[in-house]
Amino acid sequence: MRTDTKHLFLCFIGLFTILSLSNCSDSNDGPIISEELIGSWKIVGLGEVGSTIITTVEPTDCENCYVLNLKKEGIFYTTTTLNSITGTCTVQEHNTIKFEITLQTTAGELGNGYLYSQCLINATTYICSGTSLQLFYDNDKYILFKKTHYEYI
Repeated sequence: MRTDTKHLFLCFIGLFTILSLSNCSDSNDGPIISEELIGSWKIVGLGEVGSTIITTVEPTDCENCYVLNLKKEGIFYTTTTLNSITGTCTVQEHNTIKFEITLQTTAGELGNGYLYSQCLINATTYICSGTSLQLFYDNDKYILFKKTHYEYI
């Protein structure tokens, strides 16, 4: 009876190992999100369709605040004034985008940190042209980002 239990246990471990390895992504797999979106994006401000006015978010002197990092695997992380948000980003046809949060801290938020996180969560479409990224939320409002060479964690 002991041999049967050991054999069953080893079969279970073997099956688990095979299933785990089959879920690993191959380094040659293409990106889940568009190449143009991959990288780090620093906020410029908030805008509205039909207006040339871009409203800056406070604080404006925080180099690490409001930086959105998008990875090819569909993972994103971003910072607010004192907190961070991590999750997945899904891009579909017609420039549709969706951010799903897996971890978010909100303690002691300053400036426009809460507003920024809500705009990001509510983003539904995007326009990316070179070094500029617009994430649209509430139909006619958007967050404007510029491409940055720095990756903030």
